[in-house]
Amino acid sequence: MRFEYICAVVVTYRYSYAELAVLLEHVGAQVGPLVVVDNNPDPDDAGRGALQSRMPNIQWIVNRANLGLSRALNQGLEAAIEAGARYAILFDQDSRPEPGMLERLVDASRSADASAALVAAWGPVIVDDRLRRPLPFIRFRGGWVLKHYPQPGAPGQVDTDMLITSGCLLDLAALKQIGPMDEAFFIDNIDLEWSFRARAAGFRLIGIPAAVLRHRIGDRVRPLPGTRRNILVHGPLRQYHIMRNRIRLYWRGYVPLLWKVADVPRLIFKLVYFPLMVAPRLENLRMMLKGVRDGIAGR
Repeated sequence: MRFEYICAVVVTYRYSYAELAVLLEHVGAQVGPLVVVDNNPDPDDAGRGALQSRMPNIQWIVNRANLGLSRALNQGLEAAIEAGARYAILFDQDSRPEPGMLERLVDASRSADASAALVAAWGPVIVDDRLRRPLPFIRFRGGWVLKHYPQPGAPGQVDTDMLITSGCLLDLAALKQIGPMDEAFFIDNIDLEWSFRARAAGFRLIGIPAAVLRHRIGDRVRPLPGTRRNILVHGPLRQYHIMRNRIRLYWRGYVPLLWKVADVPRLIFKLVYFPLMVAPRLENLRMMLKGVRDGIAGR
């Protein structure tokens, strides 16, 4: 089934076009406009040309510089609006939608149309095969952080206070009211900030367990000592952005107080754990402290 009123936006950075073709061919058969935003400072022009000859409907935005994920998403969303799309579905380069994912998100959006509900976005269950369970849908209610771990493929829908960007079906009319992604965040917590802003503006965010997206979170995972959990591991530069952007969120009035209270212990844990336990330890410590400093200073 093809949904001509949906524009797919795919952001790529230092990624093989041959591997990217797997996602583009799958998604391109289901949507109208298909926009690829390439943040590679040294893009493979020959590889892109070969892919373009196979899929001439792709609109390429080639930045020839890493402008950041948030800027790239905004470029793609601007192109979707210019193309007259009603919705945009967002993907990272390594996203792999399960069969039927888009149809189930569209079904949910149609039910919202029928009820005149104020919904900004619908998101799938995110499954990273390296983790022990899917990522949860989260709500902040009555002084509690409520985590709902969905069974992938299960029916129904879940109200949530945050959605991950990848796989998210976004209502472009709602985007105009909420505003674009915050480009100062560059890479990490972009979806978190936008989700909180959408909720503060009175919009709902809906998780759809029947829609499943396989997606890698972080560079790698490692077991958390003394538990049955795995912890996501990022490189030092990503640790900088994680620290800086989380602290930036602490100063924003529309961010739920309960999230701030719950996040501070997580931030402190990471600030201790990664420099002590994860190589390169000194570089992790240096970049994380720099992130804390720049977050407090608003840089």
